[in-house]
Amino acid sequence: MMPDKPISSDAPRPERPVWVVQLTIFAGIFGFLLLAVPPIIDIVRVFLPDEVDPRGQLDLYADSPWAETHFVEFNNLETEYYDFIGWRRKAFDGETIHIGADGIRSTAPSSEPADSAETVYFMGGSVVWGTGSRDQNTIASIYARETGSVVTNYGESAWIAQQSTNLLIRLYSQKRSADRVYSIDGVNEVLHKCRAENAPLSGGREQRFRSLIASPKPLTTLYAVRPLLFMLSELRRAIAPSPDPSALFDCDTNPEKAEQIARNLVVNWMASRDLVEANGGRFIPVLQPVAYLGSPSVEYLPEINDVSPLGHQFQTVYPIIIQMLNETDLSWLDLTDVFDSTPRVYIDFCHVVSSGNSVLVDRLLSSKE
Repeated sequence: MMPDKPISSDAPRPERPVWVVQLTIFAGIFGFLLLAVPPIIDIVRVFLPDEVDPRGQLDLYADSPWAETHFVEFNNLETEYYDFIGWRRKAFDGETIHIGADGIRSTAPSSEPADSAETVYFMGGSVVWGTGSRDQNTIASIYARETGSVVTNYGESAWIAQQSTNLLIRLYSQKRSADRVYSIDGVNEVLHKCRAENAPLSGGREQRFRSLIASPKPLTTLYAVRPLLFMLSELRRAIAPSPDPSALFDCDTNPEKAEQIARNLVVNWMASRDLVEANGGRFIPVLQPVAYLGSPSVEYLPEINDVSPLGHQFQTVYPIIIQMLNETDLSWLDLTDVFDSTPRVYIDFCHVVSSGNSVLVDRLLSSKE
């Protein structure tokens, strides 16, 4: 029997199919991107300067050296999710902003309230929370100093009235109550609900929550490439043309939607009134001011003009809210004209400097029963 012929080391090896080579290269590049993108993003964030909020550069803050720090702190705040109320800010201890573990911003009274002092809650969005003001100059803090009341600031950025109603239910279920509850609303009902992608009952972050819930599940390809998709998304957003402002909102062209938004606010106020009064308190709903209505001094804010698409939303919805409120038995305050005789206080379309908060509190106190 003949021995097997030895295999020559010079014999040509079979070539790998081209697709195998391509797949190997692709897998290598893909793996590198997955590992490299997250640290690249982190490194870029470290070297990028803090975004400068133009509001802090306004002349209104010329005598307020804390303003720039305030807006840096504000833009670095984080939130966390809560069932039924949506979100609240995480604890924060800064120079101008202090937030407790319960997500409540500090209220700074001038002295320790008396044991017999009235207990007051302030509900609402970022105007109540105090965007643009230090802790001691929020609406709640000024009210506390003026009245000696025990005041809690339950305001939260982007909150609508329904979130405040839900929070009241939570507070009363915890056997907490107040002698007086102010709910200062209106701006966020229009700003968020009038967005074309939102429905009349939507909250300010409904679309964000939906996208997170619908995000790729673990152990899927899309989940693995999320860092890469995020980087591509940010790149696309940076180079994409700005959307047509007139297409962002639709209340001015959708009367039925505008009416539903107004009704939702009124119904929530009535529900809150019944809840507060059933627990021995007094509920005061307040239709908050906005730079697009009344005759405030806003000539230094170029975005506040007669052709503003956002302004058209307020000019459409607010009159409906007022009409509906006048058809109820609610005792409410209309503050849409509160800054008409006041020098410049607006830092944007709805937030004001501390002197504006003082004017607003003065109106609340002059209407107090």
